Amino acid sequence: VVITKPPEPDTDDDLKVADDLFHRHLLTQILKRLKGLDIHHTTLVHTDVEVSQHYRYVQCFNDLIKGVRSDKNPRVIAQKLGLLLKEYDLEKPLRKQALDEINRLKSKWSDMLVEIRKIQIVEVNRRPQSPDDDNSQDLNYNSPTVKRSYIAVGGTRLSRGLTLEGLTTTWFSRSAQTPVYDTMLQMARWCGYRTGYADLVKIFTTSDIRDFYQHITMVEKEVRLQIEILPTDSD
Repeated sequence: VVITKPPEPDTDDDLKVADDLFHRHLLTQILKRLKGLDIHHTTLVHTDVEVSQHYRYVQCFNDLIKGVRSDKNPRVIAQKLGLLLKEYDLEKPLRKQALDEINRLKSKWSDMLVEIRKIQIVEVNRRPQSPDDDNSQDLNYNSPTVKRSYIAVGGTRLSRGLTLEGLTTTWFSRSAQTPVYDTMLQMARWCGYRTGYADLVKIFTTSDIRDFYQHITMVEKEVRLQIEILPTDSD
């Protein structure tokens, strides 16, 4: 868990967050491939309930990818991947393998482009779309052969009963107006098993949200302890 501050709306902070999350998504996608994991790959961006903010982030990601594909400069991308790699606690063989792969991709744009083309930005909300608006609003994990690589941006739809397969990186800076236990737990999309890639999982959130979840955890632990010490019914 990494404590962070929410970006100021409609500022360059949004662009910085999008840039960081895009490169983390790309890096962990490559690391999963090196681990031999043939699974879906998802990044969650959950900042606001307002669909206008979701759209802004989607546009930030799309503009970023367009710029990267226009520049065709794998060295700049590889440099960012190398810096981010230092933040992950990996086994030495995997770290060396990752550095070798980043160096390989640095010298060959076509191979870097193959990785980038796997990524799809999805706006997970019910924003009305114009006829010329082609932003995807659906996650499809149903294909048995195609493994998806999604950066999912949204609000309420992402925080209610939706499974995000292969969730690896989470930017989570929106808390419930009233931090009720069940509401907060429903928002915790990162809960679950991460077999084979627990070392790649990161959650970026605020100190307040961290404290809410810590409190919920301690209350649940206390309830479980109280149940365990209840006397056995002699009848």
